[in-house]
Amino acid sequence: MSEEGLELAGEGLREVCEALKPPPVWDFGICMCIARIVTAAEFLAEKLGIDLPDLPVVASAPQWLEEQTLGDAAFALDCGFLLHVYPDPFVSGSELRTNS
Repeated sequence: MSEEGLELAGEGLREVCEALKPPPVWDFGICMCIARIVTAAEFLAEKLGIDLPDLPVVASAPQWLEEQTLGDAAFALDCGFLLHVYPDPFVSGSELRTNS
C-alpha cells in the first residue's frame, strides 16, 4: 500500500502506477466492498483509455466471514477482475467433482 511496493509489482501494474501515481495495493476495508473497488477501477480505466477488464485488478477477501462476500466475489469476476477468496467457499462441490 505504498510506492515502495511498486518495485515488486508486475509489468502491467507498474505501468498503470507509473502513469497515474497510485500505490500498487489499496485497502478497501474489512470486506471486499466491491462498489468502491469498481468505482476506483472505472476511474483508472477511463483515465488510461482502456476497458475495465484490461486493468491489473485483483479483488481479495483473505478471511471472508459472510455470504455477501461471495456475491461480491461473483461481481468482481463479472467485472473481469482476478479474484482471491480464502478460506475456500463451501460451494466448491463434492470430492468426486473437485478431484476430477
